[in-house]
Order: sequence, then structure tokens, then C-alpha cells
Amino acid sequence: MEVGGTNNYTDYSGTKQEAPRKELDKDAFLQILVAQLRNQDPLNPVDGENFIGQMAQLSSLEQLTALNKSIAELSQKQDELRALNLLNKKVVVENYKGQLLAGVIEAVNLGPNPKVLINNEYFSLNAVLEVYDGGVESDQED
Repeated sequence: MEVGGTNNYTDYSGTKQEAPRKELDKDAFLQILVAQLRNQDPLNPVDGENFIGQMAQLSSLEQLTALNKSIAELSQKQDELRALNLLNKKVVVENYKGQLLAGVIEAVNLGPNPKVLINNEYFSLNAVLEVYDGGVESDQED
């Protein structure tokens, strides 16, 4: 008895099939378009304008996908810049218990979800509630 993986299943013919996709991507779109071309009635062919419209939709989909990726990358970079600008500033953060803590941001952990280090504990940027200028003060007197 064959046991299939969790992502694949075996149909009645014994060949493995991929799990169904939740969304149509550009490859699936092109496969549907090619299937339409192959299976059209030769006596009643599909109007060429339909195919031009579908290709325009595919082009728009690709451009929107690229734009969405660029916006996501820009958003991540803005979060990283925001975290870096908070370095050495005094802030008030809310911890996971809902308590407010004050401290100076000592370090920044960059990445998809930047975090700031305050009193030896990392916090998400969303936990920062207040920011004060002049966090680290000099101990020297003039």
C-alpha cells in the first residue's frame, strides 16, 4: 500500500497529482489560454480580440505583481529606516503584558520585522508608543 505525502495525493490511475492551487498564477493563465486555442471549434473559431484581451490581462497581472513586490520591499526598507532613526532615543514601549516601559534604544535588529533593543529586551516597532529626543546623555559636565 502506497502512502502519499501531505502535499500530494495519488489519483485512481496511480499517478501523483499536485495539491490544487488557491490562486491562478501566470503559468496557469497561459495553460488555460493554450488549451482554449487547442480545443476551439475549427468551424467556429474564437475571435482574436478575445485572445488579445486575455494577453493584455496577463500583462497587467504581471505588472501589478511586480508593483506589489516593489511596494512590499519599500515598506520593509521604510520600517528599517524608522528603526535606525530611533537608535539612542528614549522611548516608551508596551510589553506583551500591556505594561509600559521606558528606556533608550540600544540596538536595532534589521530584517522583515525590525526590532529595537531596550533594557536587554527586543520589541517590535509597533510596541513603541512614545519617542523623546536626546536619549543618551553625556556624563561629563562642562
